[in-house]
Amino acid sequence: MAGIVGAYEDGVLVDLVATSLDTRAMRTRLGIARLLGEETIERARRLDRPVLIFNDPLAWLCSHCCGVVIVDWRCAPFRLADVPGLVCQNEMLAHRLKRAFDNPQPLPPVFVPQPQETQHAA
Repeated sequence: MAGIVGAYEDGVLVDLVATSLDTRAMRTRLGIARLLGEETIERARRLDRPVLIFNDPLAWLCSHCCGVVIVDWRCAPFRLADVPGLVCQNEMLAHRLKRAFDNPQPLPPVFVPQPQETQHAA
């Protein structure tokens, strides 16, 4: 059994997020969803208020969707870096969020092309 909620970006449904009622594990239908409650982030910036962070969509729904759920942890540091504060549902979530900020996306290999050696005619 699972609960399913829509993931919206700019008011448009972009994905579905299913949450196991037993384990609270989340899965997306299309792999697009990054956060649930994304509109809360902009409101928090405007009102200079912290963002509430929930463990899963079921906890978020029980709180009347007044915060966010991180679906894709790779995006957390980029989406939440400039909010006035973060209020996590519990200590375990706070530690996971701190690790996400401490260990942002790994940088792909960066190369600088070497100047081509001039070829001399033999």
